[in-house]
Amino acid sequence: MTEPDVMPLIRERAYRLWEAKGCPAGQDLDLWLEAEAALTRELQAATPAEPAAGPKRRKATAEPVAVEAAPAAKPAPRARRPKAAAKA
Repeated sequence: MTEPDVMPLIRERAYRLWEAKGCPAGQDLDLWLEAEAALTRELQAATPAEPAAGPKRRKATAEPVAVEAAPAAKPAPRARRPKAAAKA
């Protein structure tokens, strides 16, 4: 349940507690917190627990394979400048 869904339930529970205790003045916060705690406990008890963890998987024990590095590529040749025309 989301928080807005729970608020009316807490309000109703607190109201019933207030009536059951003889409508005491100034106990609104205490009764609200009591109702909230009781409802939280009930919701947690109703929620299924996480499934137990199954057997753990073992990591692979294979030896690492050596990978040979590829030979370094030669750098591309530099572009040549055209020769200057001969002066006359």
